[in-house]
Amino acid sequence: MPRYTAFTKTRLEDVKQELREVAQRGYALDSQEVERGLSGVAAPVLARDGRVIAAVGMTGPTVRFRGKELAQKIALTKDTAAKIASCLGNYEASSIEL
Repeated sequence: MPRYTAFTKTRLEDVKQELREVAQRGYALDSQEVERGLSGVAAPVLARDGRVIAAVGMTGPTVRFRGKELAQKIALTKDTAAKIASCLGNYEASSIEL
């Protein structure tokens, strides 16, 4: 796998571990893995059976993806994904733990 920055995961086992963590916590983080100074968060839009049918994400300057700001962005991203799933009739938004 190509390395874009010093933070890019290039070992298959590291990527697999990251995917396990993403599945467990319900969102993904990118901390300068593609471009220095750029970070992001993404959350899956789930079908009724739990399959991922889309994703919602946001990116921006890494300095804005830390501490309380990061926590707010994670919550907003997960909430948006849940609302989209609800609009598609996949889940009731209130039944998704955010």
